[in-house]
Amino acid sequence: MSVVKPIPRNLKNSKDILNLISYSDMKNLKTIISLVINSDLDVDNDLSLLVIRQDILSALKSDSKVLTPKQRYVIIEHVIKDVSQPDIAKNLNMTQQGVSTLLISALDRIKKHLMKEEIKWTKWTEEEKQFLLDNYKVLGVNETCRRLNKDRSRVVNMYHCLRRAKNELR
Repeated sequence: MSVVKPIPRNLKNSKDILNLISYSDMKNLKTIISLVINSDLDVDNDLSLLVIRQDILSALKSDSKVLTPKQRYVIIEHVIKDVSQPDIAKNLNMTQQGVSTLLISALDRIKKHLMKEEIKWTKWTEEEKQFLLDNYKVLGVNETCRRLNKDRSRVVNMYHCLRRAKNELR
């Protein structure tokens, strides 16, 4: 049984969010999705925050194979628009328990989507991944980007993706 970390509503940058992300806990994931989508976050000055937002939005697209149409509806209505589960149940002509089940399965599918080790738009060798894990905090983001010859947002996103995957194995 995992303990839910309280997530402050005043997070302003990706470092704050990434340090609190626990994709293995559904309640945290629900809060993070709501925060990233609904908050007025400074994506212009924080590329990794833009990547986090885009990763979540990609799972919610209607042409995405991550969620079924009903799961997408439940996530958008309950998590993003803050509509109650009983109200959603009435709209879908189902029970509140059915909505809860859809919500849990949708969050699980989003979690799996976000936890993919490979980031589809950037190819990484095993050596690059290991270099990133070994040197990210030592060299700093800019120097790590320079040495890997990769964009800052890709490096930050891959680092946190690898770190989450490593934590999942523990």
